Amino acid sequence: MEEKIKGTTASGFVFEVDKRLMDDYDFIEKVNNIAETGLGMPDLIKYMIGDEGYRALKEHCRRKDGFLSLKRMQHEMNDMMSVKIDDGTDLKNS
Repeated sequence: MEEKIKGTTASGFVFEVDKRLMDDYDFIEKVNNIAETGLGMPDLIKYMIGDEGYRALKEHCRRKDGFLSLKRMQHEMNDMMSVKIDDGTDLKNS
C-alpha cells in the first residue's frame, strides 16, 4: 500500500500525493521539463494527483464565469510542490 502525503494549498485545495514521488525518476523528468521548456504542467499535475485530482483542481481554480486562469493553475501547482515531507524536504527540491 502506498503512503500518501496530504496537503492543502493556500486557496484551500486539498490534495494527496504518493510519498514515493520523492524518489520517482519520471516525476523528476516532468519537473525538469517544465523548468527547461515551460511546458508540461498538465502532465506533471496529473502525475502528482491523478486524473480525478486534476479535474477537481481545475474546477477549484475555475472562475464563476467559466474562465480557467493559467496563473492560478501555476500558483496551485507551486503550492502543491511545496508540501513538506518527513525530513522537511519539499517535492520541488527532491
